[in-house]
Amino acid sequence: MLALSLLALPLVGMYYSHLSERLSGWEDSLEQLERSSKRLLHQVQRGGDTTLELDQLHEVTRLTAVPWDALFLAVERTVEDDIALLGLDPDPARHEVKIHGEARNYAAMLDFIHRLEQQPEFGGVYLQSHQLELDDPERPMSFALLAQWKGAR
Repeated sequence: MLALSLLALPLVGMYYSHLSERLSGWEDSLEQLERSSKRLLHQVQRGGDTTLELDQLHEVTRLTAVPWDALFLAVERTVEDDIALLGLDPDPARHEVKIHGEARNYAAMLDFIHRLEQQPEFGGVYLQSHQLELDDPERPMSFALLAQWKGAR
C-alpha cells in the first residue's frame, strides 16, 4: 500500500499543479472582466459619452463596409495619359464622389467624363467646374466632377 501511495504521489502533484494553473487563468479572466465592467459602468454613469462612443463605433463599422476597392478601381480604369487626378473625395453617406483633376485639353476632360459614366459603379457624372490654367505653359484644363456613387449604398 505504501508503494502504491508513493507511486501516486507524483500524479497527485501534477494534477494539483494543473488545477493551480487553471485556477490562475480563471482568476486572470475574472480580473479582466471586472476591469471591463468597471470601465463600462463608469461610461454609463457619465451618460452622453457612451452614446457618442457608440455613434463613433457605428460610423467606423459603416465606413469599413463601404466597397472602397471597387471605387478606386473604377476611377483607375478611366484614367489615361491625358488626365492627372489631383483628388478623390468620397462621401458614402451622400452616395457621391468628388473628383478633382487636370486634363491635357477640353476634349480629354470630356472623354474622361464619358469613360466615368460607362463605369457600373457610377450613376450620373456631372462637371461642377472647369478652368483653363493660363499660368501653366502646357495650359491644362483643371476640373471638378461630382459622380453619383452606386457602390456606396
